[in-house]
Amino acid sequence: MPVALGSTFPDFTLPDQNGRPVRLRDLKGPLVVYTYPEAGSPSCTKEACAFDAALSPRGVPVVGISPDPVAKVAKFVAKQGLKITLLADEPAGGVPKTIQAIGCWGQKSMYGKTYMGVIRTTYVLDAGMRVAAVWENVRVPGHDEQVMGALAALKGGGGGGGSGAKASGKEVTKSVTRKPAKKAGTPAKRVKAGKPAAGAARKK
Repeated sequence: MPVALGSTFPDFTLPDQNGRPVRLRDLKGPLVVYTYPEAGSPSCTKEACAFDAALSPRGVPVVGISPDPVAKVAKFVAKQGLKITLLADEPAGGVPKTIQAIGCWGQKSMYGKTYMGVIRTTYVLDAGMRVAAVWENVRVPGHDEQVMGALAALKGGGGGGGSGAKASGKEVTKSVTRKPAKKAGTPAKRVKAGKPAAGAARKK
């Protein structure tokens, strides 16, 4: 399961594309943390380039994490000329520990076969490193705009502290066995227990 909305995001330290250790708590929010399956794959390339083009000019820190070795991540960054930070969570015993710790490692299926892998996920964190928005099973096209919208809402006072967006999508090439949200790519507002949503009819 992903880290819950409003929760403090787990701290971690991983090597970046240059082999230098990067600690999450040393970065300044709001920022974006996302996980992706493989450096250099078509969907992962489109996602990284979209984030880079949309957020780097605005000074928003973006941290991508994949279960790749540093050398592969470095080659990917150099080839695409990326300015965002990509971290290498090379598996220990077959499991990338940080990706698992932030709820982005799970069972997937493709061509009738099931396997464990990275669930493509994006988090928007506020200045206090709390989860302001999260998307699971991300569909890459247009996702950068969704993230920019969440960041704009956060700067306007609409995120953090338990409020935010949660959405789900489905990758074109991989079927992910996670519970889907009501609508793919559409953030759903969180409603506190015991209080009916605005406009909802009270049960008699």
